[in-house]
Amino acid sequence: MIQPPDETLKALWKGQETETQPMSLTAIRLRADAYRSRTRQRYLALCGLLATETLIFAGFAWTARNATIRAGDLMMIAAIAWMLWRVRDRWPNALPDSRASAATLIEFHRQELLRERFRLGYMLTTLGPILLSAAIMLAGMGSTEDGFRLAHWAPYIALTVAWVAALAWIVRRNRARLQRQIDEVDATRIE
Repeated sequence: MIQPPDETLKALWKGQETETQPMSLTAIRLRADAYRSRTRQRYLALCGLLATETLIFAGFAWTARNATIRAGDLMMIAAIAWMLWRVRDRWPNALPDSRASAATLIEFHRQELLRERFRLGYMLTTLGPILLSAAIMLAGMGSTEDGFRLAHWAPYIALTVAWVAALAWIVRRNRARLQRQIDEVDATRIE
């Protein structure tokens, strides 16, 4: 037969300090808003970079030495527009209104983090036109007048390898960072 617990022990157990204090509604809102602001700033910086690249490729197209390179430069401008249009899906959503509960804010923040996850198919669809236009430009640079020389192609090959290696490193680091942030948000969820 099981005896009921001693009331003094029960009172001590209920009165003890918890290991982690629950986050206040204000703290949850500030955390979600800080993440949203950082994400928004990153996307604004990306828009600025894409606008600069558009101007650079317009200049390249204007001064291109043959029609193939010019076509690649103009396709790059269209590919940049495509990338910008695709990125709009990841633009951060507005925070829920001030009457939102803690559970709503936590779920909002979690969904925003999940939207940032890397998806290979999405990335390839976004970058595909850029890679195609770069290939066309490179084909135009290897015209019959110049002949094929490794000295012309080596910088492009080296930069492409470095870019892919840097992208792989960034993706791996961001996956780990996002998973840590999702785990932190999940730890604050109210069941």
